[in-house]
Amino acid sequence: MGLFWSLSPAGMERPYQRLVPKQIKTPMKVEVSVHQGHSHPGTIPGQVLAKANVERWFTAPGVRRIRLKEGSVRGSLFLPSGDGPFPGVIDMFGDEGGLIEFRSSLLATRGFAALSLPYFDFEDLPTVMKDLHLEYFEEAARFLQRHPKVKGPGIGVIGTGKGAELAFSMITFLPQAKATTIKEALARWEEKNGQKASEAKEVKLYAQVPPVEKMDASLSTLVNCEKLSLSTNCIEKIANLNGLKNLRILSLGRNNIKNLNGLEAVGDTLEELWISYNLIEKLKGIHVMKKLKILYMSNNLVKDWAEFVRLADLPLLEDLVFVGNPLEEKYSADQQSSWVEEATKRVPRLKKLDGVPVIKQEEGEEGEN
Repeated sequence: MGLFWSLSPAGMERPYQRLVPKQIKTPMKVEVSVHQGHSHPGTIPGQVLAKANVERWFTAPGVRRIRLKEGSVRGSLFLPSGDGPFPGVIDMFGDEGGLIEFRSSLLATRGFAALSLPYFDFEDLPTVMKDLHLEYFEEAARFLQRHPKVKGPGIGVIGTGKGAELAFSMITFLPQAKATTIKEALARWEEKNGQKASEAKEVKLYAQVPPVEKMDASLSTLVNCEKLSLSTNCIEKIANLNGLKNLRILSLGRNNIKNLNGLEAVGDTLEELWISYNLIEKLKGIHVMKKLKILYMSNNLVKDWAEFVRLADLPLLEDLVFVGNPLEEKYSADQQSSWVEEATKRVPRLKKLDGVPVIKQEEGEEGEN
């Protein structure tokens, strides 16, 4: 689904919009078309070469949806088909308010008992997000934990925006809520794949429910791993990569990572780093990645050239995705070419920038013309 979650609003649309399904019982219908050549945003695309219609369903057959009015708790409980019990998870969104159900429905499709939990602007809940009381979320956690279809002893919590802050508070203060450890995630992976993680070359631990918060010492068991994915979790710090002596590709996108400390452990082997949609403002420490060829770090917080120029210390870097950082947005807002020109001037070895090949002028070309 990366083709869809990575979409940006068109130039005439309101900025910062998110693709959020409103209905879960009917599919989202999307027409995908392939056009001749490359078109910059805001320009008329080329001739249509092929097109297809895609339907995205959010509820599998057999998933049950139960509207809740239990004490002060409101929302919808989604239960998978079958007898259970199932792992339980509370699902919350941000300051848009109301009841948003599509993610809980998808979680139920994947075998989770998921409680879509609104906390304002729904039924008799407060109309605005002003004072939030932990007791409300504790009551919801107790309800889900005690449900006969939910497998204990703990439950998970997942959140977006303000919901992520609330999820962190619940995991910190409520005994019912807990995060997934790397050890638990690896055990799930082994059960699903029928293989020992310590022998695998590729290990995918993305989008754990409940999410992973810490890269703990269990990662050191992945001695043969060449590609590791921990994207779409709640990781704040890169750590415990010392045992991954063969790691070539590391995916940490969509976490809460604030800096690049910890990468020195794989500086001699890592060739690709995918770390988009995090909170990185400074690039200090990037210089240790002497074999890095591909860096995808869109939608972070880098805002000045003093940090960007650190990328020139990477001798093999040739493919960079940087779109969505404040620095790129500042230059691309006026003229797309100015960003490409300024960026490639500072990191001249780039062959591709933001998905577009870098066209370099041959020496002497100007003089010949």
